[in-house]
Amino acid sequence: MRIETKYNINDTVYVLYNNKICQSFILNITASIGKQNHVIYHISNEGLNNCNSWQTFNENDVFLTKEDLIKSL
Repeated sequence: MRIETKYNINDTVYVLYNNKICQSFILNITASIGKQNHVIYHISNEGLNNCNSWQTFNENDVFLTKEDLIKSL
């Protein structure tokens, strides 16, 4: 079995966090295989201004560009 993700570790990405668009980078990727496959990205809090070292986001909530994120809203 081969698992393909949209993004890679250290990719710069955009997410919506606390109703703000934030730029950060991917620290880790977790894939869950079952009846429904899920890819979870662990994003650095460097751009999120949070006390934790990372936050998790579903693959559908992570974007390569700020424009892509805005189009999804």
